[in-house]
Amino acid sequence: MIPLELIQSYLSARLGGAPFALEPISGLGDVNQVYSVETGRDGYVLRVNQAGELPTYLKETWCCRQAARLGIPVPDVLDTAAGGGASFMLLARVPGQNCALIADESFQLDLYRALGEYARALSGVVAAADVGNLYSGENARRWFEQDYLAYEIRQTSDPGDYLALSEPQRAFVLGVLDGLARERFDFALCHGDLSPYNCLWDAAEKRLWLIDFGSAETHVKDVFEAALKWLEVHYEHSLSQSAFLAFLDGMTGAGQTWLDAQIGRVESLALLYTLDKYRWAHDRNPGVVETEYLRRFYGVLELLQTGAGKRC
Repeated sequence: MIPLELIQSYLSARLGGAPFALEPISGLGDVNQVYSVETGRDGYVLRVNQAGELPTYLKETWCCRQAARLGIPVPDVLDTAAGGGASFMLLARVPGQNCALIADESFQLDLYRALGEYARALSGVVAAADVGNLYSGENARRWFEQDYLAYEIRQTSDPGDYLALSEPQRAFVLGVLDGLARERFDFALCHGDLSPYNCLWDAAEKRLWLIDFGSAETHVKDVFEAALKWLEVHYEHSLSQSAFLAFLDGMTGAGQTWLDAQIGRVESLALLYTLDKYRWAHDRNPGVVETEYLRRFYGVLELLQTGAGKRC
């Protein structure tokens, strides 16, 4: 936790000494400390993290500016800074209700279709230079093929791999990864977390605000966003099939037809993603079994081996 005194000091300097009220905002994930800031005239949202997270805030700032150029409603980023062992991101507060709190089914279908449209618009953004985990031009392909995918193939092929797969499981996973290595993908800016929690609906203006780009990265165009939603449907059971198809329809214009043609790629990328996330968690805490990540990987592996994920 970043000390409150440091946060107050940052705000006093940034707001020119104007008095302000500071209230924590809960329910927005566990990555950042998030606060509502009120001066009486203006409202802000402040996100705070360790100093090492400044590159993530700079990446988010770049993404917000690209999204705004596309006409996607996003908050204005007013400042990013680091000091005293903390990093800060100050945004203008925008009106609206968090979409996760709106239970109406028809609204949620329209929401996911709109999020798919946002994904399609963002996929046209090309990074002019490498920013954080955003890669430009052929660097995106090089990262995917030579770093991301090659690493997983190398680790999984090692008989001493700490991921203790049975030989049939290892052969299956390597078959999936080798299949991905033979593909020729296009790469694009992917938001990575297009969910109701990251949107605000301004009913008065009929405007859907996209408020968080913390998970944004360069990845496989369309297929990566679809793979994340596939996981929500088939493993997490947090998304309905109809909402999934609405999202795909917004993103590709083809919905079920696109999914029928791309399901093999979607499932394969979902397995790669969960495998990589498990290794990331394990490598951060060597010797500690990250059961949540491990359980998800094995759950997705079982879905692929049994073909359950294809039954929509």
